[in-house]
Amino acid sequence: MKTITLSRDYSVYTEEQHLAWNKLFNRQLNILPGKACKEFIAGIEMLKELIQPLPKLEILSVRLQEFVGWRLVPVVGMIESQEYYMYLANKQFPVAVNIRDTNNDGFSPLPDVWHDIFGHLPLLTSPLYSNFVEEIAKLWLTKNRIQKQQIANIYWYTIESGICQENGERKVYGASQLSSFDEIHYALSDRAKVYSFDLQALIHANIKYDEFQNKLFEIPAFDYLEQILDELKFV
Repeated sequence: MKTITLSRDYSVYTEEQHLAWNKLFNRQLNILPGKACKEFIAGIEMLKELIQPLPKLEILSVRLQEFVGWRLVPVVGMIESQEYYMYLANKQFPVAVNIRDTNNDGFSPLPDVWHDIFGHLPLLTSPLYSNFVEEIAKLWLTKNRIQKQQIANIYWYTIESGICQENGERKVYGASQLSSFDEIHYALSDRAKVYSFDLQALIHANIKYDEFQNKLFEIPAFDYLEQILDELKFV
């Protein structure tokens, strides 16, 4: 898949897609209190004015780089793992420029501009989180094929589908749940299958990345990500 210029993407969005973004943003923003981890809430406050309307990526990229040293790379569709982790290792976050169909706004099996911006970027304002993303990507790039899959599993159950304890309550920090009306409610419901985070179990898991995740792994606190990173260095 190819990257595109930061200035090309905005004009192609239709009025309907702008309205879809506004609907997604307002609905998700209203359900965050009591559900999202405090680091995400803080990130939303920092970026809110930039992402409340469907953002222009060139402006958002400049501001993100000013805030935390990361910039955005717009991409078309899914990109290969090698390219994806190479971007992350260089503090460049790939953003898929397509936006989900309005009939599929509660959950989308594929990444899109909504998932990538709303789900991921607010937490990149956390130094702990952004360091975790950068370092896990660098690790992935140094490993063999089997080890790469093991690290990808951990990335999935943290960055994409992560839940944690915060002051005795379960909170969400995974981008899939944070950007999905259906997933965030499921993750915090009695229906969710929640297990304690187990590095060895997860690196050998078989994961279907394009399906709704009914099994989740909880870390004892958000800053436990640092310990996971230390343990991964021995994988």
